[in-house]
Amino acid sequence: MMQRLSLFMLLLLSVAGSGQHRHLEFENIYRQIKDKNFFKARDMFREMKPKLPADYRYFTEAVLDNAFNKPEESNQKILALSGLKMELPDSLMLKISHIKEDNCMKQYDYSGAKNAVLVTFKI
Repeated sequence: MMQRLSLFMLLLLSVAGSGQHRHLEFENIYRQIKDKNFFKARDMFREMKPKLPADYRYFTEAVLDNAFNKPEESNQKILALSGLKMELPDSLMLKISHIKEDNCMKQYDYSGAKNAVLVTFKI
């Protein structure tokens, strides 16, 4: 009985750990972004940047550049992110699409904003 319970617990742990990689550092930063604490998020990002994978780095930089009204820099990060072979979760890709639209609107690039919306519909 005890052996079965141990085996079940081991199996449960292996299944729970085999999903998407969790990036605790990113989750802490993103929590601040969701709460609109952009200054704190920026400070945390500066400290944790070396620990983050490239896709999460570019995502965070794109969001923060957008928040600090740097639409051109934000779009450059989005372009770099799209060039990576890694793929972020759909919810983050949707956020990037909205940011791309916002960046284009801030730059009076209405055709770019329209394209960002069309990409959103494909997600």
